[in-house]
Amino acid sequence: MLLHLSERLQKVGITIIIARMKKQFMDTVRKTGTLEKMGGDNRRFFSRITFALAQAWANVECDKCGNGKNCPLRTSVAIQQAKERGELEPDQPKPVDIA
Repeated sequence: MLLHLSERLQKVGITIIIARMKKQFMDTVRKTGTLEKMGGDNRRFFSRITFALAQAWANVECDKCGNGKNCPLRTSVAIQQAKERGELEPDQPKPVDIA
């Protein structure tokens, strides 16, 4: 089912990226040949969400600024959540030295 979903989405330009899979899931995906058919370990399956997001951002363009790699909207979710919990200071505008 995963392979069929992946193929259907790929036809319309959507790529599935999977992170934090259980060992049993990956064993099944390897045994059935789905892993190779979907492009292998290093393209779609990632041990960490951070790695999956890095892959996703490497292949996307921002619809706001057209710059996927250096887009200012590319904020870490973990940092945003820490700011909301008060664990980090909210971003403050930095004074510009005009001297």
